[in-house]
Amino acid sequence: IHVKDKPYGGVPVMLGKGCADIKGCLGVLKKIGYAGSIILESYFGSDAVGDTVKNLSYVRGCCE
Repeated sequence: IHVKDKPYGGVPVMLGKGCADIKGCLGVLKKIGYAGSIILESYFGSDAVGDTVKNLSYVRGCCE
């Protein structure tokens, strides 16, 4: 599963800042028992590691 977010017609942004229903999609994956890999497309600003940590934290929060 490849996860990214962006506004309609826009460029990729931090997860949770675009139009994708990431929380809803991850909820469905959890409900059906998906146990495979999830690849995050992190937005790389001036702090790629920091952005990746924030995106991972966002995804973890969606899965609680």
